[in-house]
Order: sequence, then structure tokens, then C-alpha cells
Amino acid sequence: MDDSHDDSRRHNQDDSRWLTYDEIATLKRIKRSGAIRWVQRHRWRRQAGNDGQVRALVPGDWLRPRQSRDSPDDNHIDHDSRHTHDSRHTTDKDLVAALSEANRRADEANRRADAAVGLADRTLGQLARAGERADHAEARATRLEADLQAKDAELAAARRDLTAAEVAADALRGEVERLQRGIAEAEQHAADRGGEDARLEAARAELHKAEHDRAAAVAIAEEAVKAAEHARQLAADAKAALDAAQERAAAVEQADAARAAMRRGQGRWARLRAAWRGD
Repeated sequence: MDDSHDDSRRHNQDDSRWLTYDEIATLKRIKRSGAIRWVQRHRWRRQAGNDGQVRALVPGDWLRPRQSRDSPDDNHIDHDSRHTHDSRHTTDKDLVAALSEANRRADEANRRADAAVGLADRTLGQLARAGERADHAEARATRLEADLQAKDAELAAARRDLTAAEVAADALRGEVERLQRGIAEAEQHAADRGGEDARLEAARAELHKAEHDRAAAVAIAEEAVKAAEHARQLAADAKAALDAAQERAAAVEQADAARAAMRRGQGRWARLRAAWRGD
């Protein structure tokens, strides 16, 4: 008895075939998701082929038509056996209906999972575009910070020029005062001495030259003051741009955090889809 049972099992294994989920679905007239669950339910062996498709080892008795799996003594079945067969047929119909309903629910769940994954993909695309805009903003902030440093250097140079101009103006002012005192003394001497006219004219010429130099120094100092004011304004504008860049950098960090969260969510969705499809 055991030898015949082992022979039957070896015969069934010899008749087994490696079939893809699509081939099983075509053979059983069900959907691919139903074929995946069918293989999982019967715990048939599975392996991945070189073409990337998963194949299951389907027993030979499941490959033959349904009537060939029945007992060969159909001509000797009595009335009770026919009744049992009818009851089994009714139960099979109920199982098929239940299986169809389960397949329908699984397909609906797969559609929802696909929709969720599509939404996640679109969200990742939006986050990627937001990340690109944030990267552009960060680059612009870097350029603005470099411009601010350059303007600070220009402001420092303008301040040095202003200080030098103020020192030169003070020196010229002292020289003008000295010359004015000399002219006053010369005029006093000229009043007493008629021969001092030449000295007086010379002193006046020096005074005129000193006043001209003083006016030039004052003009230089005014230009330096204007340059310093302009540099201060540029520094204020650059500081405002740097503040805006820092805010954009904060937005970049938030976008990176959201991107990382979406990657983790996409990984979970990928595992869910793989679990539903049985890959």
C-alpha cells in the first residue's frame, strides 16, 4: 500500500511543470494576483528565472483536466457517491465564489496601493523640484554673502581713505592759518615799509595756493564721505539679502527632512507592493 502511494507521488512529481504566475492565471482562468495567492496557499516551490520572472512548480494532477483527477471507477459509483459528489461540487462552487470575492478585494487593495504609490511618486517629484529651487536659493545666498564680504572690504577701504583725507584737510587747515598769520604780519610790515610789497604779493600767492589745495582736499573728503555712505547702504542691502538666504537655507533643511521622510515612506510602499504581488 505504501509502495503504491510513493509511486503515485513520484509520478505526480515527474508530471510537474515550472509555470509563471501569468501561465497559471491563464490555466486556472483567474487573475495574476489570484495565481500568486493560489501558489502561496498550496505552498508550491518557487524560483526566479534568468528572465526575472518567478516560476512555481505546479503538480501534474493540477495540470490535467478536472475529470482526469476523479476516480477511474466512475461507472461503479452508487447513489450515495453521486450525492456526495454533488455536495462536493456545490462546496467547490462556493469556494470558487469566495475565491473570486477575495481576488476582487485583493485587486481593489492593489489598486489602492498603486494609487498611493503614484501619489508618493508625485510627491517625491514635487519635493525634488522644491529641493532644486532651494539649492538655487542657497547658491544665490552664497553669492550674496561673498558680495557682502567684498562690500565690507570696500567700506573699510573707504573709511581709511576718509580718515586720510580728514588728516590731510586738518594739515592744510593749519597751513592756511599759518599763512594767514604770515600775511597779516606782512601787511603790517608793508604798512611800515614800502619795500615789503613784493613779500606781501608772494604771501598772497601762497595763500591763494593754500586755499586752492584746501578746497581740493575738502572735495576729496566729501567724495570719501559719499563713498562711505554708499558702502554703508550696500552693506545694509547685502545683510538683508543674507537674512533672506538664511531663511531659504532653513526651507532647504525642511525640504531635505521631508524628502528623507518620503523616501522612507516610498520604501514601505515598495515593500507593501512586493508583499501583495508575492515577489
